[in-house]
Amino acid sequence: YKMHFAGDAAGMKTSYETKEWQSARRSNNATKRYGIDYQFVAKNIAPLLAFLSPAIYIAPASNLEGRFTKDNTAFLTANVKTDSVSFKTIGFGPSELDLTTSKFTYGQDVLASVIISSQRQTFSTLLPTQNLQAEASWDVDHIRFTSSVEQSGSTTRANLNGQMWFKGDAVDLTFNPSKIRVLDGDWTLNTESLIRKIGDEYTIRNLVVSNRDQVIQASGQLSADSVQRLNVAAHN
Repeated sequence: YKMHFAGDAAGMKTSYETKEWQSARRSNNATKRYGIDYQFVAKNIAPLLAFLSPAIYIAPASNLEGRFTKDNTAFLTANVKTDSVSFKTIGFGPSELDLTTSKFTYGQDVLASVIISSQRQTFSTLLPTQNLQAEASWDVDHIRFTSSVEQSGSTTRANLNGQMWFKGDAVDLTFNPSKIRVLDGDWTLNTESLIRKIGDEYTIRNLVVSNRDQVIQASGQLSADSVQRLNVAAHN
């Protein structure tokens, strides 16, 4: 999974070639099947988290349960319910997550889906949000996603939808019709916008948000190379 997001095509190819070679050497290539049903209920784990990582907080009675099986296919389900969880400055109030994922043990293809709902969120102390809803489905070479979130105590909200494509060494982020409402004005995101990641560099093409005659546009590169630049322009 990590190699997909890193855009490490060469590393992925080598890894699975090694797995296939190891499988071929076995006298019996059939992978033995095993599976577990699991459940974890947090009680008073604050002392343990304080020892392992003081930056993490998990509310008492948080629940994680699901199933994991593996033979020629690895299959995992997970359901998480919590009243509160946080890591450093990022926090979530009452939330639920449902995850299902499967992949061939000796193949690169992934099928997965995840649904997240959260009543309250804190990504910034200056911008508390609420009613986060997000869904994503991973189908082999791309992930489709939809999301919505509101700013607490205001009419500001965002609906961001799009796709993430895995293209060998590159990871592309494209957008489906999306809308951001700020100060009672609706801004739309250009569906031709593209954000491409290759290694540690990002290329932004035609990233445009507009509200009637007001336009904000960005194109260029984010790179450690000082020659590269990101151009941002606003028109009214």
